[in-house]
Amino acid sequence: MSIFNNREIATFIWGLLFFFYALTKPEIRNSVFKVISAFLKLKILLPVVLMLVYVCTCIYILNILSLWENHQIKNAIYWFISVAFVSLFQLNKVSDNPYYLKQIVTDNFKIIVLIQFVITFYTFNLIGELFFVPLITFLVISQVITQSDKELQIVEKLINWLLTIFSVIIIVYTIEKLLKSFGEFANKKTLYDIVVPSLLSIMILPYLFLFALYSEYEQIFVRIRMKIKDIKLVKYAKFKILISFGFNIRALKRLSWPFFTENINKKNDIDLVIKELKKRLEIEKKPPEIDPSEGWCPFKSKNVLLDEGLKTGYYYLASNNEWYANSNMLDVSEGIIPNNIFYSVCGNAFAAKKLELMLTVFDLENLKGSLIRFLKIANKLCQFAIGCELNEKMIDALKSEYDYQQIINGKQIEIKERMLTENAFEIKLEIQSIG
Repeated sequence: MSIFNNREIATFIWGLLFFFYALTKPEIRNSVFKVISAFLKLKILLPVVLMLVYVCTCIYILNILSLWENHQIKNAIYWFISVAFVSLFQLNKVSDNPYYLKQIVTDNFKIIVLIQFVITFYTFNLIGELFFVPLITFLVISQVITQSDKELQIVEKLINWLLTIFSVIIIVYTIEKLLKSFGEFANKKTLYDIVVPSLLSIMILPYLFLFALYSEYEQIFVRIRMKIKDIKLVKYAKFKILISFGFNIRALKRLSWPFFTENINKKNDIDLVIKELKKRLEIEKKPPEIDPSEGWCPFKSKNVLLDEGLKTGYYYLASNNEWYANSNMLDVSEGIIPNNIFYSVCGNAFAAKKLELMLTVFDLENLKGSLIRFLKIANKLCQFAIGCELNEKMIDALKSEYDYQQIINGKQIEIKERMLTENAFEIKLEIQSIG
């Protein structure tokens, strides 16, 4: 069996032709040169080179353990480009998602990976693959384009139907080949093809983690140098942060805000910032119970709509003892400027006092669908905040877009509507503790 199968050869041929065609276009050629120039900068190139050295060391270790054979070089190159290289440039997710590194490993063990591997093990002849590769590529790209345009739903259905037919053909062809020549598949080389990329995915984790850690330290140290002019104080701040937080990436990310907002003039100021952050981290690990008359637990409040796609940032001190946690803007329509929903938690250091859910409408054609989604999310928020669902008066106020106010279970529910422009407005559901 040759090193490269027919599908890989066909993909390489079409890729090469497309590359040379692209270079004939001045605007594309200039963009390519800019990308190459940016990549060759030391800050980008050095981590990639160091990662390559690290991966080569991992392969050497696998070789010592008799878990490597030279026919795995092709798979290692594919793995480096598709897993290691991509993961390196997504390391900002490590601090936001504590399970990101674990996710890299589990993705390599999913049964779908094995299925994809088996399907690509047997390929058509080269002529067939030269026809098959661009056709499937064209259909997949067309599917992505048609999904974003409701007027092309008929075309999307046709493309999905064609992709299903091709998938069935490939699976049937693969099963037939497996039944006729299972021995070709079930051999030592196949086992290596499955195991080696997964082992490399595990072994790369220390490098990815340490690089993410280094990046966080670099960012916080740059901000410290900008904030503090006294060199001795800068050195003290770096030392205290290193010994206080060590390998805690998420804590380091939290340091950026206080060091940017607080007045840092002496060592005690630095000690106080670090002490307060440690205190907040401990509280977040074991949030205290909040008396319902005082409001809500801020850490539970900020995550209550997570399943609906509204993920808030940290609960942080903004000013004058006011604490906030604000969510992303959740698009709920497909207009040029889509309608969106926003969620905010406001309170003090110990309790959330006000929960706000806001629908901003720019796309009037899709107002009905946006309102249905907003009502669903508002209902979930009310169940958490006041212990009951939206009543008929609240639903009517939200649908009819008029102001409304009511007190339920010691909480004030207020619905407000505000015009932004002639064709844009916002509806806000505000639940406030009045204990």
